[in-house]
Amino acid sequence: MTLQEYQDILFGILCVVDDICKKNHIMYMLHGGSMLGAVRNHDFIPWDDDVDIIVWQKDYELLCAKLREQLPQHLRIVTPNDLLPNFFDFVTRVQDIRYTVHEPAEEDLFYENKQNHAFIDIFQFVYSANTKWQIKWIALKHKILYGFGMGHRYRINSEKYTWIQKCQTKFLSSIGATIDMGKILKWRNRLIHKQGKSPKRYCMSVNSPLRGIGRPYESEWYYDVCYMQFRNRQFPVPRGYDSHLTLQYGNYMVPDKGTGEYVKHFIE
Repeated sequence: MTLQEYQDILFGILCVVDDICKKNHIMYMLHGGSMLGAVRNHDFIPWDDDVDIIVWQKDYELLCAKLREQLPQHLRIVTPNDLLPNFFDFVTRVQDIRYTVHEPAEEDLFYENKQNHAFIDIFQFVYSANTKWQIKWIALKHKILYGFGMGHRYRINSEKYTWIQKCQTKFLSSIGATIDMGKILKWRNRLIHKQGKSPKRYCMSVNSPLRGIGRPYESEWYYDVCYMQFRNRQFPVPRGYDSHLTLQYGNYMVPDKGTGEYVKHFIE
């Protein structure tokens, strides 16, 4: 399978999710490299191999329920709860179970191969704080819970960690290994619920990769959507997409040749 063929599969998943959201009046938006691709390329970024969408936390449970009810048989939704008692990350995914990313290995079998299919990521946006210092404090709590969760991973890939990060990860994961993963998820849900009780100036993606979880996204950027051409369809992006992309990528209209924030999932 080529990268182009893999992108075609991802686009098919996205179109199904888009149809379900429209049918059930659920607002979602393209996120990350997918938003950038829609704005700059009107297609996938040439080297991108995933699709990211965001949904406000108030709509997240409804979206998950409707996806479970209405996805066709070849697609499925996988949440962190579906991986219990193990942990991979906090991201919810919609997968096409007809296609695997690679030949199943021991780690894939540990997760019952639930992390080894073509997928799109669903990120939860939640009100976080009114000041940037408060964001850092809340982001720290989420990172600690993530560290606890890593005590239930198949393995911890710390090759790119600094010495301090390796120590932090070892400390938190050793504590987390003694705590039931279901309890860690309950603590996380309680923290998210507390954050989202009332509107605040800033919001955050509470299940982003750790490097992005503390970004000071302005809540008003995501109150409404506009539509961008992506291949042969129009997809929603935040009304404040320019501010979002500038915060995330800087001068986002200049391609970075596949470096920077892009994580490679698919290998031809």
